[in-house]
Amino acid sequence: MRVLAIAGSDSGGGAGIQADIKTIAAFGAYAATAITALTAQDTSGVHAIHIVPPEFVARQIAVVLDDIGADAVKTGMLGDAATIEAVAGALARHAPGVTLVVDPVMVAKGGASLLQPDAVAALTRLLLPVSTLLTPNLPEAEVLSGLVIEDVAAMHRAAAALLRLGVPAVLLKGGHLPGDQVVDLLATADGCEAFVAPRIVSRHTHGTGCTLASAIATGMAQGMTLRDAVLRARAYVRAAIAAAPGIGRGHGPLNHLIASWHEGWPGPCAPPSASGVVPHRPAGFDSRPRPGQLSGDAAAAGAAARDSRTRHAAEHGMSHASPATILLVDDDPAVRDVTAAMLEDLGYGVIEADNGAVALDLLSKGIRVDLLLADLVMPGMTGGELTAAVAAGRPGLPVLLATGDADERALAAVGEDRLVLKPFRNEELARKVRVALGGPDSGKVVSLRR
Repeated sequence: MRVLAIAGSDSGGGAGIQADIKTIAAFGAYAATAITALTAQDTSGVHAIHIVPPEFVARQIAVVLDDIGADAVKTGMLGDAATIEAVAGALARHAPGVTLVVDPVMVAKGGASLLQPDAVAALTRLLLPVSTLLTPNLPEAEVLSGLVIEDVAAMHRAAAALLRLGVPAVLLKGGHLPGDQVVDLLATADGCEAFVAPRIVSRHTHGTGCTLASAIATGMAQGMTLRDAVLRARAYVRAAIAAAPGIGRGHGPLNHLIASWHEGWPGPCAPPSASGVVPHRPAGFDSRPRPGQLSGDAAAAGAAARDSRTRHAAEHGMSHASPATILLVDDDPAVRDVTAAMLEDLGYGVIEADNGAVALDLLSKGIRVDLLLADLVMPGMTGGELTAAVAAGRPGLPVLLATGDADERALAAVGEDRLVLKPFRNEELARKVRVALGGPDSGKVVSLRR
């Protein structure tokens, strides 16, 4: 599948055309580009902008579409009214009716303006009526709709106003609203659907808008419905944030290769659950800061971790190329975070869910899971109930249950070999997981964290 990205260049590599290319390629599609602007940019901000002449932008689009073609087009930074006119004209001449995802980039993460004020009218008049999807964040939606957006109710009103501009679908991103939950709205003529997920607290979110729009465009180019493309793209962006390499002094980039790092990541036809999932973080790649380590050292630490994984795999009977994946289920985010760090330290891939229903939903989608580690006592569905449901749906999947009190009733219900005591001790957790995965009962605990 072919996706044409029309956007500005980010010399720091985290956003713009660089994020577009990496995202499109991560999903197995072919990326072609038309560069609208060059920026001197790093994680702290945009230091200079050089606008590409509009006629040259149009020329790039024309030669790509006339030769290679495109199954979808995504636009990002367009800069000014003249460039918007050139892009709209080139698409009308060379790809009328093509799937078009418009990310109305107006301001960079560091605060620099990327769209001149007089360009908003051209965007509204020329591109929105021929687009398939508009993906504004809240500040961009306020500019386009003329409304103030301070809560989810206002998001609904703004989404309706944006539809009246002639765009058939709007994905309004709610990340700028405060709170522990992030709400995105997908609005069409058929109604408005809210996608809610826990906020990932991180400063490494540079390029999220570009990445999301490109991921959606790629999904639609691959034949996915709009809703499924949005679901997959949202999960991908969340996973890429969670696995961010932690580089730079400011708003760092995502890890765009997350989708190709692990065979358990769902394919184009298997969009993941819309909410409740804290996405997969690849084995040996921990984006959380370590004591005494600066975030700028994360890339070196990741390289050291990868170098040590062969030794760790030999110790634990694991495949170096395909580390075991553990589905971690606990309703306490603090416990999940600590446990995930310990498991990642040991070289395992981790997928997190905050309740049993979400875990069962993930398993039903065929996502690779080698071991289930769940809290014994959770609201809604206990670990024991989850174990029974897993035994019926995924027989043979090893299960470990965690508890803070190994009383006789718990031991009788679960068995000592499947019970792990909290708070976890690194050595004991490593042994229980190793044995559950079919490894030896003894062995040296090798930490990937150096």
